[in-house]
Amino acid sequence: MIPSSIVGCRFAPLLRMALGLLAFSSVARSAVETYFIDKGGTFNGTGAYWHQQFTVGSTKTFVLRFTSDYAADCAVFKSDQLTNFVNNRSFSGYAMFDNSFGTKSVTLGPGTYYVGARGQSQTSSAYRLELDYDIKVPATSTESWSFVDVYIQGSKYVDANGGRMWHGFTIQSGFRYFIDGCNPGMSVYIIPAGELSAFTSGGTFQYYTNFSGTDPALPGLSELNLAPGSYYLAVHNTNAVDRPVTYTLERWKKNPVATGSLDLAGPASWKTKGGRVKIKVAKVANLRNSGKSGSLRLRLWAVKKRYKGGRIKGYVMGTRNMNPLKAGYQYTDLGGKVALKRPPSGRYYTTLTLEEYTSSGWAIRDFISFSGKTKF
Repeated sequence: MIPSSIVGCRFAPLLRMALGLLAFSSVARSAVETYFIDKGGTFNGTGAYWHQQFTVGSTKTFVLRFTSDYAADCAVFKSDQLTNFVNNRSFSGYAMFDNSFGTKSVTLGPGTYYVGARGQSQTSSAYRLELDYDIKVPATSTESWSFVDVYIQGSKYVDANGGRMWHGFTIQSGFRYFIDGCNPGMSVYIIPAGELSAFTSGGTFQYYTNFSGTDPALPGLSELNLAPGSYYLAVHNTNAVDRPVTYTLERWKKNPVATGSLDLAGPASWKTKGGRVKIKVAKVANLRNSGKSGSLRLRLWAVKKRYKGGRIKGYVMGTRNMNPLKAGYQYTDLGGKVALKRPPSGRYYTTLTLEEYTSSGWAIRDFISFSGKTKF
């Protein structure tokens, strides 16, 4: 695991700006991406608003984060509430903030929605909102991760003209830590516990540049790739008004993985006819030494580049579901027709994946890539 760079800082804007150039990105073991919609700006009076439409194709869980200097509303709502929202009237919605701020979770079914925020103060007010997908940590062929808890969280104002806020936490081995949040414009830092006194007194202190800076998106979504020990999330407000910050730190734990593997063995083939595709494979075996697999599936993919392992990007042409398989057992001479979904017109490589369902979702355990391209 590669540690973040750590540098010194005194509360001086020019020094902070120069030190920010030293930052570099951490290397994570697997990518976690939650970005969906974000917006920051200023409400110039009561009823000033912003909104954006979006569509949900299948049931998904989102996290809405919202901060505003002064009283404001924020929510996800349907189109029949848009007129009320725009005209500063009462409206109904999901994950609503009514003259408040913070972090809320919401699960939305298929449909069209809006996310919006509007000011409720005559005073000009900076704001920031983020509508993110819920965090999902993808499984790999060697490991999977499960959610443990929201380890720390908070939604609070930081005093104007140099006010400071801090929240301590501990990094332990065997876990992964994902922090996220937002603010309307303050300096946010991750600091070692030994630097807290220097931070609170306004002296020179050390901070991790990968997770720190002056940006309304911070604390942002970051995996805290830090050595075991004690740390603080620290926030400094140099603005002339009190400003809010909202944040959460999730903790995920590695799941034990049985030794051995799941094996997909050829010969394998596929053939389309009408709206069906026939998938044939010689063997699917559980080579582990104990227990049983999760639910299994075979998936036939059309891909632009020949698949060689890792994440796959392409079009699923057909899926065959299978029951869990006990260690030491196997399915043989698998064959059958399933519904076909043709990819867009073009020429593609094709791949058959063997996938297992885990607590973190579906994971590719083995694959067979077919030679040559097929025209669709």
